Amino acid sequence: MCRYSRKGRNKIRLKQLKIRQTGLKDRQEKFKNRQTGSKSRQEAHKKGPEKRAMLLTGVLMILVILAVLAVIRGGDIPGNYDGRIPETEKNVEMEESAETAETKEAEAQIPLPVNEKEEALLRSLYQAMEKKEPDQAARILNSQEDLLKTLVQETLDGKKYLYWQEETEGELTGHMEEMTGETKGRGLAVTRFNTVFFGEFSGGKPEGDCAAVQAMVLAEPRFTYADGEWKNGKMNGHGKTGYRYYENAPETGFVMAEKEGRYQENLLEGDFTYIAENAGGEQLCWDMQAKNGVTVLSEKWVRHKNNGTYMLPSKEDSGRAYVLSESQAETIMWNNLIVWDEQ
Repeated sequence: MCRYSRKGRNKIRLKQLKIRQTGLKDRQEKFKNRQTGSKSRQEAHKKGPEKRAMLLTGVLMILVILAVLAVIRGGDIPGNYDGRIPETEKNVEMEESAETAETKEAEAQIPLPVNEKEEALLRSLYQAMEKKEPDQAARILNSQEDLLKTLVQETLDGKKYLYWQEETEGELTGHMEEMTGETKGRGLAVTRFNTVFFGEFSGGKPEGDCAAVQAMVLAEPRFTYADGEWKNGKMNGHGKTGYRYYENAPETGFVMAEKEGRYQENLLEGDFTYIAENAGGEQLCWDMQAKNGVTVLSEKWVRHKNNGTYMLPSKEDSGRAYVLSESQAETIMWNNLIVWDEQ
């Protein structure tokens, strides 16, 4: 067993104390270093917003400089922050509005290719057709035959024109345009001295919703009409065609007759309804079928061998029948009689 003297033991204790003091100093240094790092981070954190603010201020200054340069050079202001329209854009809009107003004024000042009396005639026909009053249109056509012949044959030289009205400053203004393959719009066209079309036009022909009236005087004044869907100048789609006496209707026979159904190239196709009315206001109705405008003789038709006729009882009275001869049964009877390209 090793034993130390008192002096030796004191030396050992001194060495141990020095070692402990050295370790304590090291720990104190490390603590100071941690405190110093913490302070640095706190200072950096405090300076962060200041740096971001300085950066944003720099960006805004650059944008202001660009805006000033753009105004000097006559350009647009980048960003348009205040929501106001730059003066250059205002000027463009004002110029465009002025040009539009000048164009409308110039169009309104274009003289029509007709005289005042002929324009008044067109205006009255336009209004009658726009109000869906074919009887009134027919009265005008029959009563103004001479003026209409001059208008169509001489003034317009046999060419088709589209006439329409527009409201300008509270007043209706008439416009006219010669029909070409580029014509598209809604209006009135006088195709003959006794025939008018009114509705939608495209490619210089009736296209879409359109109505036609043709006036004539047989024993008494009457008119033929066609009203419905048109395509490429012909009835294609649902529509109605027929005739009506508008005054001094004959006491015998029918004062009106109408066929309603689906038309294909001006010919009835499939199921359709035929209605007729006498002078007393009594109406008779027949449900029929047609193929390419020719009657389809279904089992409802009764053939009389003694005279070779076909009879179809009406829906209202079986004793009242629609009668077809053999030749009529093979002939196109169910069609639109008002043709756009007719000369």
